[in-house]
Amino acid sequence: MTSPHAQQLDIEGHVLIPSCFSPATIQQLNDALDVLSVGRKGRLFGARDLFRHVPGLPRLLEDGGVNSLASELLDAPARCVRTLYFAKPPGANWSVPWHQDLSVAIMERHDVEGFGPWSRKKGILHATAPASLLETMVTLRLFLDDCGSGDGPLQIIPKSHSKGRLTDGEIDAFVDRGPVVTCIGPLGTTLAMKPLLCHASPRSTGEGAARRVLHLEYSSRQHPAPQLRWHEG
Repeated sequence: MTSPHAQQLDIEGHVLIPSCFSPATIQQLNDALDVLSVGRKGRLFGARDLFRHVPGLPRLLEDGGVNSLASELLDAPARCVRTLYFAKPPGANWSVPWHQDLSVAIMERHDVEGFGPWSRKKGILHATAPASLLETMVTLRLFLDDCGSGDGPLQIIPKSHSKGRLTDGEIDAFVDRGPVVTCIGPLGTTLAMKPLLCHASPRSTGEGAARRVLHLEYSSRQHPAPQLRWHEG
């Protein structure tokens, strides 16, 4: 039977789940991600390809129940196919305009209908994906710090994922109609969202610590297409 969280995700495009992981799991994730800052003289604002750079992360996601949550939300066995880390400190941060997450990380390029244009981000090959693939995916954003309204939190438009890939004008129309929901919560909160959900992020205006997020993208597909392979997972 489909879980209530999965039902809300399907209908609204997002679900905010408080304290679904143990404090020990969150602490282990924080400790594991500390390796990203080793050898850096300044602050770390983000990182990609975490399975390669953070030893033990795949095991932590499995043992901590993160992978199981993704499978529950997709109502199918799920695999983590892209990993990102974000940190938005006060006084040195940025805003992100309204958009959908349309790109997926691919191991090798092959010309496949529906995929493209292609690009490289930090050396990793990405392709804009068809809606049919993005609809099989869910993103888990694990809050590694408390996130309040002044910390540059994610803003979303409920149900905007239901119309597939949108033009800039169509996204603007969704924003104008609203409502806009601000996703805040204490450390340990998890925001699950569909990639096609319209979302944005304002600049941080608070005086607190950095807002750090572990961003994990899951799919119920073994491969993005028969000729293509995920870069991670």
